[in-house]
Amino acid sequence: MKTLRRNLARLCTALAVMAVTGHSLAQTFPSRPLKIVVPFGPGGGSISLSFLNIAGVMPQLKAGQLRPLGVTTLKRLAVLVDLPATNDILPGFEVNSWYGMMTPAGTPKAIVNQLQHAVAKALRTPDVAEKLAQLWLHGSGSTPKAHAAQIRSDLERWAKIAKTANLKIN
Repeated sequence: MKTLRRNLARLCTALAVMAVTGHSLAQTFPSRPLKIVVPFGPGGGSISLSFLNIAGVMPQLKAGQLRPLGVTTLKRLAVLVDLPATNDILPGFEVNSWYGMMTPAGTPKAIVNQLQHAVAKALRTPDVAEKLAQLWLHGSGSTPKAHAAQIRSDLERWAKIAKTANLKIN
């Protein structure tokens, strides 16, 4: 992380897909020093930095093909306790990926709550928790109200980042 901090102005990032979290995340770095963004595919060569979803790159991490520098959560991850949180080096720097379930607008509140309780219960079962852990994921089973607040917060945050970074949709 110290090397990263010393060399921020010279970094080149690589992205598996443009205009997703990793691309936007690269734009949130202090002063947006990431001058070159290189979309890449298999056999992409050597790069300085990339923001990748941990669940998607664990085989490469285990094989030593990637060198992790940190995680973009506020705290270290239990599954990678030796990796620092980016927040330790760049206070306030946090980006999390999440998955959620939604129902069509107008679904009765009783049904929404029943679904939420069933999903939260399933996420707490050992079988599901173990399968998620194998994928380097964890389930929280948050409430519909908390999920809606997360969506609103993320929309506001990413809209501001997109505007500041002058990101455009083609």
